[in-house]
Amino acid sequence: MGFISAGAFATILAVAVGLPITAAASFAHDIRSNTIKSDKHGTGHDHGEDEGVACARR
Repeated sequence: MGFISAGAFATILAVAVGLPITAAASFAHDIRSNTIKSDKHGTGHDHGEDEGVACARR
């Protein structure tokens, strides 16, 4: 019974930590693509794949 409880607790803890991390990453991506790196047409997607990878590696 203890192992099942430990597994359930670990799962709940992982989800509780993972959701804010995912939300923060999504928010940062939206801010970067729509505000900081917006193109002349206002679509917000002028950065290439190489630039996005370089930004992710920082």
